[in-house]
Amino acid sequence: MVVFFWHFANAFLPQSVDPYNGKPGIIGTPYFFLLNGHAAVMVFFTLSGFVLTLKYFIKNDSSLITTGIVKRYFRLLGPVLLTIMSSWLLFELNLFKYLQAGAITGSPWLKDFGGSFRGEKFNASFTGALSQSFITVFFKGETYYCTNLWTMKYELIGSFIAILIAPSLIKSNKKQQTIILLLSTLILFYSGPLYICFIAGSFLAF
Repeated sequence: MVVFFWHFANAFLPQSVDPYNGKPGIIGTPYFFLLNGHAAVMVFFTLSGFVLTLKYFIKNDSSLITTGIVKRYFRLLGPVLLTIMSSWLLFELNLFKYLQAGAITGSPWLKDFGGSFRGEKFNASFTGALSQSFITVFFKGETYYCTNLWTMKYELIGSFIAILIAPSLIKSNKKQQTIILLLSTLILFYSGPLYICFIAGSFLAF
């Protein structure tokens, strides 16, 4: 719900989340937790790491590691494919009205299709939608058809990280577990800080 409110505010109440006509909005105030979509996503990533590894820690069954990695891509692919192809169809039928809506609300975010184009020129295509559905949204983070799918790259790779680190936690002592936590956090801090959430979830499950 926090993520929903964040997107709603960006689209229809831009003055609440960005400097607007000289007004600072609520960012930096105690009320911002109601709209802090980025923080809510980090909680969700942590829960993903927790849920994906909890069953393995309970059963200590190594086959769950293999099946978890193999199934993860295909579990994410279904809703991603449906979302992107639906968006492509709406582009083809000229049914999106984000430019008109953004002009009414004064939202630069909405006029840029939720920040998907980042000021770039974009032409929807069937092959481009398919390519984004199967490959680029997961491995390059492209989100031209739906900006909300920026999380999919993190969900896929972060899931792999959480699942693969789980066996090392079971087979190591507390000192080694501490070293694993510190090293993985340090590495991910520079390569992709949001992946740390998945590590945290795996450790919580353990």
